[in-house]
Amino acid sequence: MMGGKVLEYEAKTIRNEALNEGRLEGKEEGRLEGKEEGRLEGREEERENGIMVLVSTLKEMNVPVQTILEKVQEKYSLTLDVAKKYV
Repeated sequence: MMGGKVLEYEAKTIRNEALNEGRLEGKEEGRLEGKEEGRLEGREEERENGIMVLVSTLKEMNVPVQTILEKVQEKYSLTLDVAKKYV
């Protein structure tokens, strides 16, 4: 009968080290993916803000709605339906 000690043997040590290494790699990969997602979301928010600023400015200048739609479509490569949502 063995005492209360857990036996540590080479295979178990290797396995535990591999698990720890895998966890660390997984965490790092998750961080990198999270950063990239954040960058993409930030770019999209900035793009939307730019569209809204352009539309607002053109409206303040009393530019006709049709011209605003054309400019927004041209500058941001939007379809007419998407551009209409901003106007």
